[in-house]
Amino acid sequence: MAAAEGPVKAPTPRRLRSYVAKCLGLKRYLQRPGDGRRQPRIRASVLLWALLAGQILRECSFAAIEALARSWARRALGVSRKFGDDTLSYFVERADPHATRRAAVAAIRRAKRNKAFDGSRFIGLALDGTCDAPLVISVPASLITWWPMPSSPPRRS
Repeated sequence: MAAAEGPVKAPTPRRLRSYVAKCLGLKRYLQRPGDGRRQPRIRASVLLWALLAGQILRECSFAAIEALARSWARRALGVSRKFGDDTLSYFVERADPHATRRAAVAAIRRAKRNKAFDGSRFIGLALDGTCDAPLVISVPASLITWWPMPSSPPRRS
């Protein structure tokens, strides 16, 4: 393995977003995450990035993410607008789960193609279980290419 030629740059939200968009191939999902709101005032991409940044910072509640979005750290996190926890709740309730599933499957397939799972026998996953496919907790790495994708939205009863 070759040694780094210079000092390694510190991680920043901007570099993380670039990594997620380019290396994981999720640029389209970050731009259009499947917003189901009727008349959004805040772009879905802003809310999705705030949710992802909150998860990375281990601030998982909507109130904590709202506090981040209203704090001085908002610009450093790459969140362009202030918003409330009710906005996040409304967005998450109406977000298209199929867009998220497609993005997750694409990222996993890309990682498998890049041999990221070669040293592991199983990959732990947790899916929401709202589709026809069962909840998957542990998947053999060899089966990732045959991942079940629902062809139609789940039926609500």
